[in-house]
Amino acid sequence: MRHFVNKFSILFLVFTILEQLIAATSTYAMIALSSEILKGEGMIWFGVFVLSLVLVFVPRIFSQKYMVKAEYATFQRYLSLYESNLYNQPSLKTSHAFGGERQSYFQNQTWQTIEKTYEFFGDLMATVLNVIFNVLVIGWSLSPWFFAAYLCAAAVIAAGILTARGKIVRKSAGAQEAQSAVQNRLFDGWDTLLIGNRYNWSRWKEVFGRTVDKAEKTETQYRFSNNILSLLIMVGSIFPMILVVLWTLADSAGNVGRMTSVIVTLPRQVSNIQYLSVIVEYVTELVGIREKVRNIDHASSAVEKENQYHGTIRWENLRFSSGDVELRFENVENFLEFLKDCAEEERYGRILITGTNGSGKTTVLMRIKEYFGDRAYLFPNHTRLFFEDSNEREYSTGQRLRANVEEVLDRMKDPSVRLFLFDEWNANLDEENQKEISEYIDRLAKRGLILEVRNKEV
Repeated sequence: MRHFVNKFSILFLVFTILEQLIAATSTYAMIALSSEILKGEGMIWFGVFVLSLVLVFVPRIFSQKYMVKAEYATFQRYLSLYESNLYNQPSLKTSHAFGGERQSYFQNQTWQTIEKTYEFFGDLMATVLNVIFNVLVIGWSLSPWFFAAYLCAAAVIAAGILTARGKIVRKSAGAQEAQSAVQNRLFDGWDTLLIGNRYNWSRWKEVFGRTVDKAEKTETQYRFSNNILSLLIMVGSIFPMILVVLWTLADSAGNVGRMTSVIVTLPRQVSNIQYLSVIVEYVTELVGIREKVRNIDHASSAVEKENQYHGTIRWENLRFSSGDVELRFENVENFLEFLKDCAEEERYGRILITGTNGSGKTTVLMRIKEYFGDRAYLFPNHTRLFFEDSNEREYSTGQRLRANVEEVLDRMKDPSVRLFLFDEWNANLDEENQKEISEYIDRLAKRGLILEVRNKEV
């Protein structure tokens, strides 16, 4: 939860506290008004009561403003975590298991969790503070036994939550995992829907239906368990408060002013009891919220054992050539050392990498990119790499690649980039597009070394 702490979330909390303090002031003014009105001296407290009803909306304006700012600040923090922990690890993109585990968190669940968490804590803090401040006012003004009653209620709530905590965590994690699976299946469905092959669409609907059924069942069980737990805790927690209210009414039988104050606060007492049931639901849900936050923490964390995502390179099946010159390398370390010398000595040109299917041509490019980092630029195959121009327009495959290479030529002026990596760039291109893009690549070869994987001649 530490990533949720920023100056805006603190201001959000401050204005939420101020809002509930003003709300509690109206309770105190109401008690004082009921006591003083019998003496004909209650007009001042009537004015305080009316003023508090108006002023309570002012801090709420600012609390909502800073909640939105806090949401975006937290999201930017998580984006920085994704960048610092996962940036420049293209081998991870080739792993379906890794993508299935984390991609949906980056694309939507991180934002959804952040937004839901702030809304949840905003409601939780407002409700808890409302109960606390009102109990303090009522207990101080009427009877200290109200403090004892609410402390008993808090003890019952804490005991119930601690007892059921493990079950709530498991059900919450299962619900989020099932929701993530639904979102991952939706990614597969978009192209399947638009292409319109009945076989693929029917198969997708069948698999997606099973995924949705599982998610619906898991989410229903999670919410049902929370509601049953809330009901049981609620029954146990309100009993001491009912006793105190009844005892205070009986004890005030000979004191008209005090009895009037107790009667006037009964709506507040009822509200407190209702809010208490809401707090029980919030506290049970809090365990699930924390689990969801842990999940996005994990999704944005560094990867352990990165080597497990590296593909196999069969060097005996690879061929390297620069023009008519054949190059030989025994392993990835040998090749990286050669490229390092080329970059330092500013040796430019084009090196072609060919080989049989499964020999590791793409893996070689991935390892080069990971090793050189921002000194290498990768044009991967079968991906939607963001470009400012082509992402805003409708292009064919050849037009898009040409526009992307042209954008790099014209706009990327970073002199530290010495390697340009092209993975099967001419796949699915006609001869005209191949020739034109190859000319662009020749221009790039004048400012850096080109490594290109191709399965056919240009």
